[in-house]
Amino acid sequence: MNGFKSVKGIALAIAIVAVVTTSLPQNIKAQSKPVTITLNDVKQDHFKNPPLLQNGSVFLPLRETGNLLKSKVSWISEGKRIIVNGPKTTIELKLGTKTAIVNGKSYTLTAIPMNKNGVVYVPIRFISEAFGSKAVWKAKEKTVNR
Repeated sequence: MNGFKSVKGIALAIAIVAVVTTSLPQNIKAQSKPVTITLNDVKQDHFKNPPLLQNGSVFLPLRETGNLLKSKVSWISEGKRIIVNGPKTTIELKLGTKTAIVNGKSYTLTAIPMNKNGVVYVPIRFISEAFGSKAVWKAKEKTVNR
């Protein structure tokens, strides 16, 4: 059960990034420093591919985020589908569509999963909420922490 709390905390941190950065004006976002993700005040800087801010939504590289959430990520090239299997949550996404399935229930996304330079990015707000988390945004430090 302790591992599930950790996954929930990570998802919480991811959610805060999405909430705060989507509320910033576009011209400020372009000039601001990158968002930092922390878990229990420990910086999560292991991302090979940094978070993206596009059209008011924050995206994280799915495979790396899946590892952080202790989830198995599968890519099914036929249909461009992505499956994320977590301890208590299963998510199915499809590149280029606004529909996702979480534990068998259909949801409409506010941002579409995308492929950038061969890396699949997903909207972190949705992933975080799908894992049942909330996060704390520290605006001064541009940091998300649980």
